[in-house]
Amino acid sequence: MEGHFESHAGAPLVLFGLPDMEEERTKYAVEIPKLGSLILTHDWNGTVRGLKEWPREDRPNAAIVFWSFRVMVGAGLAMVAVGIWSLALRARRRLYDQPWLLRTSVALSPIGIVAEIAGWITSEVGTVRLFSRCTVSVVSPGGTVSAGPGTVTVPQVALIGAAHCA
Repeated sequence: MEGHFESHAGAPLVLFGLPDMEEERTKYAVEIPKLGSLILTHDWNGTVRGLKEWPREDRPNAAIVFWSFRVMVGAGLAMVAVGIWSLALRARRRLYDQPWLLRTSVALSPIGIVAEIAGWITSEVGTVRLFSRCTVSVVSPGGTVSAGPGTVTVPQVALIGAAHCA
């Protein structure tokens, strides 16, 4: 998701670039120095593990994860921008007199769904290889997955699977 192939301390935040799985590097990267380490480790000089830490067959497709994450973040920022724009117009008592805000709101109406799907792609493509080697078995004390108060939900199965793989 961060576009780092090499592990390093003080890792930059890669805003844009072209992750290349064959050359194992992000081409044309636009970066903000040390911000990646701060976001991921809460330390300006924290070490961020690169994709080369894992065997090739266990790595997710970096380009899909990289760009789906950026689509999700961009969609969220677009929604925040429209919200701030509408608040500024509301403060000036001109909220209902601006056709461009209304047109933009209509044009962006499906963007929440776009952000959700992009986030789902980021999550699923980024973790599919991790869970492919794990097996998950969930059985209640009676021997079957129960209904009612003891029902096992999908997030619980995922958490149990993650705990067994750790």
